[in-house]
Amino acid sequence: MWQQLLRSLTTDWTLFDYLVWLRSIYGSLYTSQDVYIANYSAALDCINSGITTIIDHCHIMNSADHSDAAVKGLKDSQIRGTFCYGLYGNPSQDPAKPIFDRASREKDAKRVRTEHFPNNDPSTTVLTFGITPDEVQAVPIDVVKRELEFSRSLGARIITSHVAMGRYDDGRQVVRQLGEANLLGPDCLFSHGASFTDEELAMIKSLGAAICATPETEL
Repeated sequence: MWQQLLRSLTTDWTLFDYLVWLRSIYGSLYTSQDVYIANYSAALDCINSGITTIIDHCHIMNSADHSDAAVKGLKDSQIRGTFCYGLYGNPSQDPAKPIFDRASREKDAKRVRTEHFPNNDPSTTVLTFGITPDEVQAVPIDVVKRELEFSRSLGARIITSHVAMGRYDDGRQVVRQLGEANLLGPDCLFSHGASFTDEELAMIKSLGAAICATPETEL
């Protein structure tokens, strides 16, 4: 949702261009006001297009102010959905102003859950709380496992991540490793999945996890 303000830049980009420019540069330069405007306008754009329920994979947590702005933008729009706090760390473009480190983001995620989502039941509240772990194919599997356990300790309703990204897949089979560790469940939502193995698809089906396809990226 936070990338709403930059959509017109990416019409002819590859996934690699996106990772370099949006995730590594623009994401580090966003202010909290940018995040609020982006989330608010993105949610209104969805509603105007007939999309009334969203998952916000929100990896723009550069400060506590960014977190609050992201939540406020969605709540002010009154869209239904799950806000997934991103544990991914954007690289700092200014050494004098370091981006949140991992410990700071985890501490802030706990604060956001407590302050903004005291009720996390979708049957009684419009917006619920979830977690977006660090990029699961870019960190050691032990980090992935620990972040899933951390997410569940906060009562995250949905835990969403990017996996099995076709030609960009490194062959680690993260879903298989999580399944073998008994860490897969109905709270897991995996984006992409273009290179899932049959074994991983069977695990996802049997354990009630879900897949979110992004057709242009998959193609």
